[in-house]
Amino acid sequence: MVISGSPSLSGAYLAGGAIGEFDANGVLTPIAAPGTGNVLEIHSTGLNAINTYGFQRYDFLLPASIAPDSVVLIDQAQ
Repeated sequence: MVISGSPSLSGAYLAGGAIGEFDANGVLTPIAAPGTGNVLEIHSTGLNAINTYGFQRYDFLLPASIAPDSVVLIDQAQ
């Protein structure tokens, strides 16, 4: 999955091939293990998602103009 630009992810659950069910609190209970080769590739800053799950790798390919201490991704479940 590639994220770039300025998407609104405020209600998003980002899943990398995970199979499962969400409970009433939005917590994912895995039914099957995530697949292989799942990468979350991020090209943006200031992202805020409810949860990320099932990614084997997170790649941050950020612009050279990014300021120190910039927020890239807030995962509310963590």
